[in-house]
Amino acid sequence: MSESESESTILPAVGACVVFTIDPVASLDPETLEDSEAVKACMALANKPYVGFVGKRIGIYQPWNPHNGCMIDLLIQGRPKSIPSRFIESSMSIPIAPMTIGDHPSSRSPLNPSNPLPWNDCYLSTFWSAKVSSPTLMTETPIACKLAGDEMRQIRRFLYADLRRHDILSAESSSGSRSADLGDAEKEPGAPNPAPSAEHDTVQSPSGLGAKIPPLAEDRGSSPIEKPAIDDATKSVEELIDYIFSKPASEMSITVNFTNDLSTVKELNDPADYFKELKALSRIQEESRLRLANARALAIKEAADLNAKYDEPTMLQLSSLLNCLEKIKFCAHLFLAEKF
Repeated sequence: MSESESESTILPAVGACVVFTIDPVASLDPETLEDSEAVKACMALANKPYVGFVGKRIGIYQPWNPHNGCMIDLLIQGRPKSIPSRFIESSMSIPIAPMTIGDHPSSRSPLNPSNPLPWNDCYLSTFWSAKVSSPTLMTETPIACKLAGDEMRQIRRFLYADLRRHDILSAESSSGSRSADLGDAEKEPGAPNPAPSAEHDTVQSPSGLGAKIPPLAEDRGSSPIEKPAIDDATKSVEELIDYIFSKPASEMSITVNFTNDLSTVKELNDPADYFKELKALSRIQEESRLRLANARALAIKEAADLNAKYDEPTMLQLSSLLNCLEKIKFCAHLFLAEKF
């Protein structure tokens, strides 16, 4: 092993290809950590390893802090499928050389990492990224695969181009829908103006790059006849993306553990499973908050019941005691008057 390979490096390093796994317990907020049932549920979760390139740091790296944040561009095996209802095209992806197909629909030159990836046919996508936190660590495990600065800038250019394309498709769809609504209204004189539809509502992309993704057709009250014919796998991905795009990034801080050792992953796991794990973790935290709220409400009720039970007898006892004191005072006055 060379001297350069044995040097300690920040884990994770920007541009490095890394393996990461969610730490469910470390991802819980302090209040939920006190819920033994929530902690037990987190420990029972089966968390898979995922692979991605470290895109950028969240804020300035602070070696004195116990945790630091970064953005991960998740590695996808096989070209991503188009999802028309989300205005996502298969071409909105970035091939990685040398092990990838040569007929990418975008005609984009593949990224060239420092060493070949140990998996075939890999891509990055605008819509598969993760904002995570991890323990502040140094590692002597060498970086097996890394993208140079020019390659990282190329990723950003591709991502922004895909977002612009996505915005155009979304705007064209919204414009077409509004035109159709106005056309229907003009056919019926005196008809009320069409009400705003949830079709035009948007939510923020999890990539943090500003993509606006409309709700799924299934969520807009479409009839079964109007729904596009899609297979179960595509529908499952659509529902998952709907969850990703509708979940506020600030709602939960996800803590993961990193390693530079790519040999620990024999086959790439589907990045969609990562977001399913987030959904399960979010559900545990929400259930814990509900239990806590119910416990607080019960404690308040029990306290109120105790007050109602003991307040009246206590007041009667106090009243009786005050009466006794008044009698003693009166008797004392009589005694003193007779004495003097």
